[in-house]
Amino acid sequence: SNEKAFEISEYYNTKNIAQVLKKEKENDMFYNDLTNKKYNEYHQFGKIKGKIIVEGQNSPIDLACYRKHTYGNLDWNLINNNMSFVACDKKNNYLFDMISLPSISIVEASAVKEGKQERIKSINNKYERQLILKGAAPENLNILFNLENEENVGVHAKKVDDIKYSLQDGEYAIIIGVAEFLINGKNYRGIFELGYNKDRNRWFNGK
Repeated sequence: SNEKAFEISEYYNTKNIAQVLKKEKENDMFYNDLTNKKYNEYHQFGKIKGKIIVEGQNSPIDLACYRKHTYGNLDWNLINNNMSFVACDKKNNYLFDMISLPSISIVEASAVKEGKQERIKSINNKYERQLILKGAAPENLNILFNLENEENVGVHAKKVDDIKYSLQDGEYAIIIGVAEFLINGKNYRGIFELGYNKDRNRWFNGK
């Protein structure tokens, strides 16, 4: 890859997180949620070149690519729901990541890249209820967020295909798929991930 790998917490908007935490009740569950993060999540953008051979047919590829890997112990049952997407072309990349925990209303651990890293300043949270469709990925999704450089980013995602599987003996369901993205008028292709706790009462976290 021609891009360096980065740990997702490097691009947390600490001001946003502090504002969220300020509103929460301080109790044992709250502190347990904050201290139970025993993993690190690394992301990397880049380019991939080569060829694919299918039934003797050679097809050269020259594409934007992305990979991530988590190290450590992640308790999926700790999470209410999560959502992330990555959209790429050969010049620009976007990464968005959101997680909801039992005692923390919503924490946006978000990074965006378009030539350089930019943190998310604020987000239109109306998108959240678009995600909860009986535990299935929505066909379309719209998100609007604002970067620290004051640029507004409008995202429209259209699902192409997805697969669903469960983790920790069914405690948590993950849906991963391919989507087409329209971001500020430009077309991208990428992937999305949605996750749901098996306890549906936790999906909205009391909202």
